[in-house]
Amino acid sequence: MNRLSKIGSFCFAAILLSAMNANPALVDILAELGDAGKYAVFSMSGTFQNDSLVTINGDVAVGPNGSANIAAPSTINGTLYKDPTATVSGPGKVTGGIVTTNLQQAVNDAISASNAFASMSATRMFSSLSTATTINGNGGNNVISLSGSINLCGSDNLTLNGTASDRFIFNILGGLTLTGNSSIVLTGGVTANDVAFNFIGSGSSISTHVGNTISGILLAPQRDMSLDGTFFGKLIGGGSTLTLMSGAIVNGVTVVPEVTPGSVIFGFLGLVVAIASRRAIGRQPQRARARKRF
Repeated sequence: MNRLSKIGSFCFAAILLSAMNANPALVDILAELGDAGKYAVFSMSGTFQNDSLVTINGDVAVGPNGSANIAAPSTINGTLYKDPTATVSGPGKVTGGIVTTNLQQAVNDAISASNAFASMSATRMFSSLSTATTINGNGGNNVISLSGSINLCGSDNLTLNGTASDRFIFNILGGLTLTGNSSIVLTGGVTANDVAFNFIGSGSSISTHVGNTISGILLAPQRDMSLDGTFFGKLIGGGSTLTLMSGAIVNGVTVVPEVTPGSVIFGFLGLVVAIASRRAIGRQPQRARARKRF
C-alpha cells in the first residue's frame, strides 16, 4: 500500500469514527419547516394578518383564503407572497413588491413540522414556566414539554444556553404571555434557527408587549397571535388572526450552513483523493515508458 493509500484509509477510518460519535438524529428545524421556513412572517390558511406600525426584515407570506392589511407606516423589507385566494391591502411599504404564488405546500409543511415536533420524546418536562429560568443544553436535541403555559413578567427571562450543536424544541399545550421587559434569550452559541416553540392544537393565544424580545421560531398552526416587541426568528401562525403592532420589529433569521467536524473531514478526504488521482495520472506515462523498455 503506497503512502497516499494509507492516508486515504486513515481518513476513511476517521470519518467512520466521527459518524459513530455524532448524533445522527440532530433535528434540522428549518428543514422540518420546509417551505414554511422561507418567511419571516407566515399567516396560514384563512388567517387575517394585521401589520400596524411594524418593521419586518424578511419575506412575508399570506396563505390560502387569508388576508393582510399593511397599514402605514409599516415596512416589509422583503417580498410579500400571497396565495391566489388571498387578499392584501393597505398603504404600507413592501420593498420587494407583491408576488402571487400557491402557498398550500407551505401550509402543509408547517402542519407537518408541528406534528413531527409534537411526536418527539421529551427530554425535560414542565407544568409551566412563570419565573426566571435557564435551561442548559445537552449537546443535542432538547425537547421540552409543557402541559401549561409560558407566562413571564417584569424582568424575568427564559434563557436557553447551548452550543451550535444544541436544538431546543418546546412542545406547549398552553399559551405564551410576556409582559414588562421579560424576554426569551439565547446564550452560548445557539441561534434562533435552532429554537422552535411549537404550540400544539387550539388553545390559549400568544401575546407579547412592547419591551419584550423573543429569539426563536414561533410555530402555532391553530393559535391567534397578538405581538409587540422585537423578534429574532420566524412567526408562523394559523389562527384567525396574526397581529403585529405598536412598533414591533421582526428580524427574519439568515440561514448559515453549519460547519461540523464531519464536513471538515469529508472535505479533507476529497482533497486527498484529488491529489492522489492527479499523481496517479502523472505517473501513467512513466509506467508506460518503463514497460516499453522490457
